[in-house]
Amino acid sequence: MISRTLARACSAWVRVRQGMAQLRQVADDGKSPRQSLLTAQQVLPKIEAEEKFAEARSELATILPDIADGLATEAAQAEESAGKQQLVKLTTDALALVNNPSYLPASLRKERESRIARTIDKLQGAERGIQQDKDLATAIEAIAAHAKEGKAAAAYDVRAELLQKYPALEANPDLLAAIRGVGEKERELVTAKGEQVAAETGDHPVAGERVALSHRDGPAPAGGTGQPAFL
Repeated sequence: MISRTLARACSAWVRVRQGMAQLRQVADDGKSPRQSLLTAQQVLPKIEAEEKFAEARSELATILPDIADGLATEAAQAEESAGKQQLVKLTTDALALVNNPSYLPASLRKERESRIARTIDKLQGAERGIQQDKDLATAIEAIAAHAKEGKAAAAYDVRAELLQKYPALEANPDLLAAIRGVGEKERELVTAKGEQVAAETGDHPVAGERVALSHRDGPAPAGGTGQPAFL
């Protein structure tokens, strides 16, 4: 009976150590947080019910926060919105492992709270970046629509509201291009509405000749005849 119990304990210990070795193999250098997360998601559910799993928790207290922080750092540094969104989701998944008391009990988590808090700050910063990208795209679309309708004031109001919320976007090239488009549309409208007076090429009408006729009472002078006089 004792030998069987020892055998089971040894087998459980071996399974736990093998699983942790597999996780450390990808997580120790910190260069592959995505692969580390995937491995943790695959390995931990298989060994968490083992009798000797408690011996792995001290290692997980370091490994799991490191994975989450690595992903949060990548999310904060990502430039494209799609990539940032994917990394935010992965970071959230990694923090779910950190928040699992079976993996990281309160007694071990307390020492890592400051690191976990920094990771959450990075995650929230990445989430704000995603929202900023969405608001920028919406604003640019609205500016273009207002410009097309000749509503320059409304377009500038959209820009002002956006910059009030995100001052760092003032030099954003896409926003600058949209505002330039408003100015160009204004000039087009002014040109189209300007009155174009055609030059007059015809001659002025010639004034009619006035003819004054005189009549002499009495006998005409010798040899004289009445003649019209032109004025």
